Amino acid sequence: MKIRPYPDNKFIVIRFNPISNIMERKVFNTQKEASQYVTMQERDPYTIKELLERYIYLCPKVKTKQKIFFDFVEMFGSFTPKDLNTTNLRFWLDSLQNENSYSDATMITIKTYINSFIKVLLIKKVIETNPLSPIIYKQLVHKKVYLSDKKVETIYKTAQKKSPGYIYPMLSLILDTGLKTGELKKLEWKNLKKDSVKLPNRELKVKETTLDLIHKIPRRSKYIFTDQSGNQLNKCKLARIIRPFINVNNLPDFNLAQFRDYYAKNRIKEGASLKQLQYALGHSRVELTKKLFYDNF
Repeated sequence: MKIRPYPDNKFIVIRFNPISNIMERKVFNTQKEASQYVTMQERDPYTIKELLERYIYLCPKVKTKQKIFFDFVEMFGSFTPKDLNTTNLRFWLDSLQNENSYSDATMITIKTYINSFIKVLLIKKVIETNPLSPIIYKQLVHKKVYLSDKKVETIYKTAQKKSPGYIYPMLSLILDTGLKTGELKKLEWKNLKKDSVKLPNRELKVKETTLDLIHKIPRRSKYIFTDQSGNQLNKCKLARIIRPFINVNNLPDFNLAQFRDYYAKNRIKEGASLKQLQYALGHSRVELTKKLFYDNF
Protein backbone atom coordinates (compact mmCIF):
# COMPACT_ATOMS: atom_id res chain seq x y z
CA MET A 1 0.00 0.00 0.00
CA LYS A 2 1.53 3.30 -1.13
CA ILE A 3 0.78 7.00 -0.53
CA ARG A 4 1.58 9.29 -3.46
CA PRO A 5 1.07 13.00 -4.25
CA TYR A 6 -2.01 13.76 -6.34
CA PRO A 7 -3.05 16.88 -8.32
CA ASP A 8 -4.57 19.82 -6.39
CA ASN A 9 -2.35 19.13 -3.34
CA LYS A 10 -4.19 15.91 -2.58
CA PHE A 11 -2.86 12.41 -1.84
CA ILE A 12 -3.75 9.03 -3.31
CA VAL A 13 -3.45 5.64 -1.67
CA ILE A 14 -2.80 2.78 -4.10
CA ARG A 15 -3.65 -0.67 -2.89
CA PHE A 16 -3.60 -4.04 -4.71
CA ASN A 17 -6.69 -6.17 -4.13
CA PRO A 18 -5.66 -9.82 -4.56
CA ILE A 19 -9.26 -10.98 -4.80
CA SER A 20 -10.34 -8.80 -7.73
CA ASN A 21 -6.73 -8.73 -9.01
CA ILE A 22 -6.91 -4.96 -9.62
CA MET A 23 -5.23 -1.86 -8.18
CA GLU A 24 -7.61 0.14 -5.96
CA ARG A 25 -7.13 3.93 -5.57
CA LYS A 26 -8.51 6.24 -2.91
CA VAL A 27 -7.93 10.04 -2.89
CA PHE A 28 -7.57 12.10 0.33
CA ASN A 29 -7.40 15.86 0.93
CA THR A 30 -4.40 15.64 3.29
CA GLN A 31 -1.44 13.36 3.81
CA LYS A 32 -2.57 12.86 7.41
CA GLU A 33 -5.92 11.43 6.27
CA ALA A 34 -4.15 9.14 3.83
CA SER A 35 -1.77 7.93 6.54
CA GLN A 36 -4.64 7.28 8.94
CA TYR A 37 -6.40 5.23 6.24
CA VAL A 38 -3.24 3.16 5.62
CA THR A 39 -2.80 2.58 9.35
CA MET A 40 -6.40 1.46 9.66
CA GLN A 41 -6.10 -0.89 6.68
CA GLU A 42 -2.90 -2.44 8.00
CA ARG A 43 -4.36 -3.26 11.40
CA ASP A 44 -5.15 -6.89 12.13
CA PRO A 45 -8.02 -7.65 9.71
CA TYR A 46 -11.40 -8.57 11.12
CA THR A 47 -13.85 -9.19 8.29
CA ILE A 48 -13.78 -12.29 6.10
CA LYS A 49 -12.88 -10.07 3.13
CA GLU A 50 -9.89 -8.59 4.92
CA LEU A 51 -8.73 -11.96 6.26
CA LEU A 52 -9.05 -13.56 2.86
CA GLU A 53 -7.12 -10.72 1.20
CA ARG A 54 -4.30 -11.28 3.69
CA TYR A 55 -4.45 -15.06 3.08
CA ILE A 56 -4.21 -14.67 -0.70
CA TYR A 57 -1.40 -12.14 -0.34
CA LEU A 58 0.61 -14.56 1.82
CA CYS A 59 -0.25 -17.60 -0.33
CA PRO A 60 0.07 -16.44 -3.98
CA LYS A 61 -0.65 -19.92 -5.37
CA VAL A 62 -4.30 -19.69 -4.35
CA LYS A 63 -4.79 -16.82 -6.83
CA THR A 64 -5.51 -19.44 -9.48
CA LYS A 65 -8.81 -20.07 -7.66
CA GLN A 66 -9.89 -16.42 -7.61
CA LYS A 67 -13.34 -17.11 -9.08
CA ILE A 68 -14.28 -19.33 -6.15
CA PHE A 69 -12.91 -16.89 -3.58
CA PHE A 70 -14.61 -13.97 -5.34
CA ASP A 71 -17.99 -15.74 -5.03
CA PHE A 72 -17.18 -16.53 -1.40
CA VAL A 73 -16.39 -12.86 -0.64
CA GLU A 74 -19.56 -11.71 -2.40
CA MET A 75 -21.55 -13.76 0.08
CA PHE A 76 -19.48 -13.53 3.26
CA GLY A 77 -17.11 -10.57 2.76
CA SER A 78 -18.73 -8.37 5.42
CA PHE A 79 -19.06 -11.23 7.91
CA THR A 80 -16.77 -11.61 10.89
CA PRO A 81 -15.24 -15.09 11.30
CA LYS A 82 -17.61 -15.87 14.16
CA ASP A 83 -20.56 -15.16 11.84
CA LEU A 84 -19.54 -18.10 9.65
CA ASN A 85 -21.52 -21.20 10.53
CA THR A 86 -22.52 -24.49 8.95
CA THR A 87 -26.03 -23.27 8.11
CA ASN A 88 -25.03 -20.22 6.05
CA LEU A 89 -22.12 -22.05 4.42
CA ARG A 90 -24.40 -24.94 3.44
CA PHE A 91 -26.93 -22.47 1.99
CA TRP A 92 -24.21 -20.80 -0.11
CA LEU A 93 -22.75 -24.09 -1.34
CA ASP A 94 -26.21 -25.50 -2.18
CA SER A 95 -27.06 -22.32 -4.12
CA LEU A 96 -23.74 -22.52 -5.97
CA GLN A 97 -24.36 -26.15 -6.89
CA ASN A 98 -27.96 -25.60 -8.02
CA GLU A 99 -27.26 -22.44 -10.05
CA ASN A 100 -24.33 -23.99 -11.92
CA SER A 101 -25.45 -27.65 -12.00
CA TYR A 102 -22.18 -28.67 -10.35
CA SER A 103 -21.58 -32.33 -9.57
CA ASP A 104 -20.69 -33.52 -6.07
CA ALA A 105 -17.13 -34.06 -7.31
CA THR A 106 -16.90 -30.36 -8.26
CA MET A 107 -18.37 -29.36 -4.90
CA ILE A 108 -15.73 -31.42 -3.11
CA THR A 109 -13.08 -29.41 -4.97
CA ILE A 110 -14.73 -26.07 -4.11
CA LYS A 111 -15.08 -27.10 -0.46
CA THR A 112 -11.37 -28.03 -0.41
CA TYR A 113 -10.34 -24.54 -1.61
CA ILE A 114 -12.50 -22.77 0.96
CA ASN A 115 -11.40 -25.21 3.63
CA SER A 116 -7.76 -24.26 3.04
CA PHE A 117 -8.67 -20.72 4.17
CA ILE A 118 -10.79 -21.96 7.08
CA LYS A 119 -7.90 -24.10 8.32
CA VAL A 120 -5.68 -21.02 8.52
CA LEU A 121 -8.30 -19.34 10.71
CA LEU A 122 -8.27 -22.43 12.93
CA ILE A 123 -4.47 -22.48 13.16
CA LYS A 124 -4.40 -18.76 14.01
CA LYS A 125 -7.16 -19.42 16.58
CA VAL A 126 -9.43 -16.88 14.93
CA ILE A 127 -12.19 -19.51 15.13
CA GLU A 128 -12.45 -22.58 17.37
CA THR A 129 -14.27 -25.10 15.17
CA ASN A 130 -14.49 -25.76 11.44
CA PRO A 131 -18.02 -24.93 10.19
CA LEU A 132 -17.35 -26.78 6.92
CA SER A 133 -16.71 -30.16 8.56
CA PRO A 134 -20.37 -31.26 8.79
CA ILE A 135 -20.92 -30.52 5.07
CA ILE A 136 -20.21 -33.74 3.18
CA TYR A 137 -20.52 -34.65 -0.49
CA LYS A 138 -20.55 -38.12 -1.97
CA GLN A 139 -17.09 -39.25 -3.01
CA LEU A 140 -17.33 -41.15 -6.28
CA VAL A 141 -15.36 -44.38 -6.43
CA HIS A 142 -13.84 -44.93 -9.84
CA LYS A 143 -13.28 -48.53 -10.81
CA LYS A 144 -10.21 -49.18 -12.93
CA VAL A 145 -10.92 -49.51 -16.64
CA TYR A 146 -8.46 -51.95 -18.16
CA LEU A 147 -7.43 -51.89 -21.80
CA SER A 148 -8.62 -54.98 -23.63
CA ASP A 149 -6.12 -57.39 -25.19
CA LYS A 150 -7.30 -56.25 -28.61
CA LYS A 151 -6.75 -52.54 -27.85
CA VAL A 152 -3.30 -53.18 -26.41
CA GLU A 153 -2.36 -55.25 -29.47
CA THR A 154 -3.60 -52.50 -31.84
CA ILE A 155 -1.72 -49.74 -30.01
CA TYR A 156 1.42 -51.83 -29.63
CA LYS A 157 1.58 -52.87 -33.30
CA THR A 158 0.93 -49.30 -34.44
CA ALA A 159 3.76 -48.08 -32.22
CA GLN A 160 6.05 -50.72 -33.70
CA LYS A 161 5.24 -49.49 -37.20
CA LYS A 162 4.87 -45.71 -36.68
CA SER A 163 7.22 -44.99 -33.74
CA PRO A 164 9.73 -47.86 -33.58
CA GLY A 165 12.44 -45.70 -32.06
CA TYR A 166 10.50 -44.05 -29.25
CA ILE A 167 6.92 -44.99 -28.27
CA TYR A 168 7.42 -48.66 -29.15
CA PRO A 169 10.38 -49.21 -26.77
CA MET A 170 8.57 -47.12 -24.15
CA LEU A 171 5.50 -49.36 -24.26
CA SER A 172 7.67 -52.48 -24.41
CA LEU A 173 9.47 -51.46 -21.23
CA ILE A 174 6.22 -50.84 -19.35
CA LEU A 175 4.77 -54.18 -20.49
CA ASP A 176 7.96 -55.91 -19.30
CA THR A 177 8.26 -54.17 -15.94
CA GLY A 178 5.10 -52.25 -14.99
CA LEU A 179 7.13 -49.06 -14.51
CA LYS A 180 5.30 -45.98 -13.24
CA THR A 181 5.06 -43.09 -15.71
CA GLY A 182 7.08 -40.93 -13.30
CA GLU A 183 9.82 -43.57 -13.16
CA LEU A 184 9.87 -43.79 -16.94
CA LYS A 185 10.40 -40.02 -17.25
CA LYS A 186 13.29 -40.12 -14.76
CA LEU A 187 14.92 -43.27 -16.14
CA GLU A 188 18.63 -42.81 -16.85
CA TRP A 189 21.01 -44.80 -19.03
CA LYS A 190 22.94 -45.87 -15.94
CA ASN A 191 19.79 -47.63 -14.68
CA LEU A 192 20.03 -50.17 -17.50
CA LYS A 193 21.80 -53.40 -16.59
CA LYS A 194 22.59 -56.53 -18.60
CA ASP A 195 19.08 -57.99 -18.34
CA SER A 196 17.23 -55.61 -16.02
CA VAL A 197 16.49 -52.05 -15.04
CA LYS A 198 17.69 -51.00 -11.59
CA LEU A 199 15.58 -48.47 -9.68
CA PRO A 200 16.19 -46.97 -6.22
CA ASN A 201 13.75 -49.39 -4.56
CA ARG A 202 13.79 -52.47 -6.83
CA GLU A 203 15.37 -54.22 -9.80
CA LEU A 204 13.13 -55.54 -12.60
CA LYS A 205 13.84 -58.05 -15.35
CA VAL A 206 13.65 -56.75 -18.93
CA LYS A 207 13.47 -58.79 -22.12
CA GLU A 208 16.56 -58.75 -24.32
CA THR A 209 14.51 -57.53 -27.30
CA THR A 210 13.27 -54.55 -25.25
CA LEU A 211 16.79 -53.64 -24.14
CA ASP A 212 17.94 -53.80 -27.78
CA LEU A 213 15.17 -51.35 -28.73
CA ILE A 214 16.12 -48.95 -25.94
CA HIS A 215 19.82 -48.97 -26.83
CA LYS A 216 18.89 -47.79 -30.35
CA ILE A 217 17.40 -44.56 -28.93
CA PRO A 218 19.75 -41.58 -29.52
CA ARG A 219 21.59 -40.56 -26.35
CA ARG A 220 20.71 -36.86 -25.98
CA SER A 221 21.29 -36.65 -22.22
CA LYS A 222 21.57 -38.82 -19.13
CA TYR A 223 17.84 -39.56 -19.44
CA ILE A 224 16.67 -42.27 -21.83
CA PHE A 225 13.33 -40.77 -22.84
CA THR A 226 13.66 -37.04 -23.58
CA ASP A 227 12.33 -34.37 -25.90
CA GLN A 228 14.18 -33.49 -29.12
CA SER A 229 16.51 -31.17 -27.21
CA GLY A 230 17.51 -33.83 -24.70
CA ASN A 231 15.47 -32.33 -21.86
CA GLN A 232 13.80 -34.55 -19.30
CA LEU A 233 10.14 -35.28 -20.00
CA ASN A 234 7.39 -33.83 -17.86
CA LYS A 235 3.63 -34.41 -17.93
CA CYS A 236 2.97 -31.80 -20.65
CA LYS A 237 5.84 -32.89 -22.90
CA LEU A 238 4.77 -36.52 -22.64
CA ALA A 239 1.20 -35.58 -23.54
CA ARG A 240 2.47 -33.71 -26.62
CA ILE A 241 4.11 -36.96 -27.73
CA ILE A 242 1.31 -39.43 -26.96
CA ARG A 243 -1.73 -37.34 -27.99
CA PRO A 244 -0.67 -36.72 -31.64
CA PHE A 245 0.30 -40.40 -31.92
CA ILE A 246 -3.25 -41.35 -30.89
CA ASN A 247 -4.95 -38.78 -33.13
CA VAL A 248 -2.91 -39.31 -36.30
CA ASN A 249 -3.31 -43.08 -36.15
CA ASN A 250 -6.99 -43.07 -35.07
CA LEU A 251 -6.16 -45.18 -32.03
CA PRO A 252 -8.37 -45.79 -28.99
CA ASP A 253 -7.62 -43.31 -26.25
CA PHE A 254 -5.02 -44.52 -23.75
CA ASN A 255 -2.35 -43.38 -21.33
CA LEU A 256 0.84 -45.03 -20.13
CA ALA A 257 -0.66 -45.78 -16.71
CA GLN A 258 -3.15 -48.09 -18.43
CA PHE A 259 -0.26 -50.13 -19.83
CA ARG A 260 1.05 -50.44 -16.27
CA ASP A 261 -2.42 -51.64 -15.21
CA TYR A 262 -2.41 -54.12 -18.09
CA TYR A 263 0.95 -55.43 -16.88
CA ALA A 264 -0.47 -55.89 -13.37
CA LYS A 265 -3.57 -57.65 -14.70
CA ASN A 266 -1.41 -60.11 -16.65
CA ARG A 267 0.79 -60.80 -13.63
CA ILE A 268 -2.33 -61.66 -11.62
CA LYS A 269 -3.53 -63.96 -14.43
CA GLU A 270 -0.14 -65.66 -14.39
CA GLY A 271 -0.56 -66.35 -10.69
CA ALA A 272 1.74 -63.71 -9.17
CA SER A 273 1.33 -63.40 -5.42
CA LEU A 274 0.25 -60.16 -3.76
CA LYS A 275 3.78 -59.64 -2.41
CA GLN A 276 5.37 -60.26 -5.82
CA LEU A 277 3.08 -57.72 -7.50
CA GLN A 278 3.67 -55.18 -4.73
CA TYR A 279 7.42 -55.44 -5.31
CA ALA A 280 7.11 -55.21 -9.10
CA LEU A 281 4.86 -52.14 -8.94
CA GLY A 282 6.95 -50.42 -6.27
CA HIS A 283 4.12 -49.93 -3.77
CA SER A 284 5.19 -49.09 -0.21
CA ARG A 285 2.21 -50.95 1.28
CA VAL A 286 0.76 -54.28 0.26
CA GLU A 287 -2.71 -52.94 1.15
CA LEU A 288 -2.43 -50.46 -1.72
CA THR A 289 -1.65 -53.21 -4.24
CA LYS A 290 -4.61 -55.24 -2.98
CA LYS A 291 -6.97 -52.26 -3.15
CA LEU A 292 -5.90 -51.09 -6.61
CA PHE A 293 -5.66 -54.42 -8.36
CA TYR A 294 -6.85 -57.55 -6.55
CA ASP A 295 -10.05 -55.94 -5.25
CA ASN A 296 -10.80 -54.45 -8.68
CA PHE A 297 -9.86 -57.42 -10.81
